[in-house]
Amino acid sequence: MQRISRDELRALLDAAAVLVEALPEPQYRADYRVEHLPGAVNVPGEATAERAARLAPDPARTVVTYCAGLPFDGTRATSRAA
Repeated sequence: MQRISRDELRALLDAAAVLVEALPEPQYRADYRVEHLPGAVNVPGEATAERAARLAPDPARTVVTYCAGLPFDGTRATSRAA
């Protein structure tokens, strides 16, 4: 997994990257206003396999995942599946 800066994220989004939140459902609902980035789609790690093909059907398209820094391995699971 690679960390990127805000400027790098902006450049990736300008180039049509898919932005995915890897927040567990209860955390997502509780912290939506604080943690949500505009344009992001929430895909908890446990749901990634079923949603990945719909979010990024083109395997060449860049997918950027993020989480809230919780003790949750959802970002890794989401990154691997997407």
